[in-house]
Amino acid sequence: MPVLHSYWDGPYCVIVPVQELEAWILADIQSVSKVFTSWRPQPISNPEGINSPKEFLEKLSRAANHKPRYAHAVHNARVAEHLDIDILMTKCPSFLPLANFVRKPRRGS
Repeated sequence: MPVLHSYWDGPYCVIVPVQELEAWILADIQSVSKVFTSWRPQPISNPEGINSPKEFLEKLSRAANHKPRYAHAVHNARVAEHLDIDILMTKCPSFLPLANFVRKPRRGS
């Protein structure tokens, strides 16, 4: 995806996940264990192929009492701190433009 330019100063990159942002979390689902130490979910091979990943993640997180551990509004940012970028780049092609944009050297740097 090319970087687009507009009347804003500097380059920017618009990224739209194939499904929802939670697909990126599902890509490195083991990262949730760093926030929820008792939760050890199995790896997911094709997270962008899951319809409604937000709801899928919530259902996956249900504990024995049937209450979900994961609430996207509360936990997305906390889990994101632990995501392995290389795993996301491998499992989620929609993440590549963002990773490339962030890693790209800036002019004058």
